[in-house]
Amino acid sequence: MMELIGRMLDGSIPEPNKGSGQERSFFGFRVKQNEKITRLAEVPLLEGCSRSQLKAVARIAEVREAVDICRAKFRERKADIPIYVAANGPRLTAYACEAADGIIVPCIGTPQDLRRTLDRVEVAARESGRSLRDLPVLIYVGFAVSHDRGEALDDARGGVARRLLNFVYYPEHFPPELEHLRPDVDALARGYDYTQHLKSHVAHSALVSDALMEVAGIAGTPAEVLARFRALARETAGLNATFFLRPDGQGKQRSFELFVREVWPALRES
Repeated sequence: MMELIGRMLDGSIPEPNKGSGQERSFFGFRVKQNEKITRLAEVPLLEGCSRSQLKAVARIAEVREAVDICRAKFRERKADIPIYVAANGPRLTAYACEAADGIIVPCIGTPQDLRRTLDRVEVAARESGRSLRDLPVLIYVGFAVSHDRGEALDDARGGVARRLLNFVYYPEHFPPELEHLRPDVDALARGYDYTQHLKSHVAHSALVSDALMEVAGIAGTPAEVLARFRALARETAGLNATFFLRPDGQGKQRSFELFVREVWPALRES
């Protein structure tokens, strides 16, 4: 359910069918409100919700009410399920730190960007009377691993494409380490198709240049990926932070298995 609501909140639904309630936006096709409500009504834990309640879950402007509805439904079913709010902008970050059980933040492949993200969360947590050392932070990380470096890069391009769009939505967060590649990011934003959201080997993934991958991607051989994760892990020392790993692309099983066999053991020893 978290995945479904998350996709709705960022404006996308995985693989909507043409002619089934889509509407065109700057970022491609999105699903109309009625279709969102229909899909939410099929979620077992939301059974019995009124149409107005489902509408609240489906609208980003009403995230607070959506979380309250979910909490109430969880209590009714005696389900002890923590609610994490995915946040990147200032308002959702403030709300997540104020009311959620934890916060989910995006991460590209640079420790500098992760540090800036954690600094923003720390400020919001402090203003809500919480500590970043206690607030659970789930760091969403896409990656791809292969002994064939080119194969890993191609697998990761689709995920990197979506994560780079965060800097189009929030230009004040644009990383200085990507400034020389700003025209590449702008071209990606114009060409991104939400009907192919987070997929690899689609048209817009070709817009993610090798130069962008070099800076923002976590992809390559096991040794290269290990170095990236070591640098990111150093930024979380002393925090209640966990990396939520998402293998990208067509080689998800290969990436996961190589991570477990050749990256994770060395990372644990670091």
